[in-house]
Amino acid sequence: TASSAPASTAPASSADAADETSKADSAAMKWLMALLMPGCIGYAIYSLFKDLHTSWYAWAVSSLYSVVFTAGFVTMTPQLFINYRLKSVEHMPWKTLIYRSLNTFVDDLFAFIIPMP
Repeated sequence: TASSAPASTAPASSADAADETSKADSAAMKWLMALLMPGCIGYAIYSLFKDLHTSWYAWAVSSLYSVVFTAGFVTMTPQLFINYRLKSVEHMPWKTLIYRSLNTFVDDLFAFIIPMP
């Protein structure tokens, strides 16, 4: 027999909520790493052949620097995805989510592009 009560999409317990958050976090990190790391590796190879470096050590430090920035972006961005996916911020419209995502991306992009003294 079918129940007349509506099915709830909310997690039954805090353990279920933590499990769902963990799954969403790992999915977001997996996709971001899959999308961004090949570009990071490609840039390191491009930089090796096209840019002038004082030594192999300078090239390695520069390449690892870009990997660190990419990894930082990958670890910070999934929170936006989790909040949207779990509807934990229902008051946030889609446009605001996109704005915050682009804001995070542009901030990291400028930190990556502009050389530090």
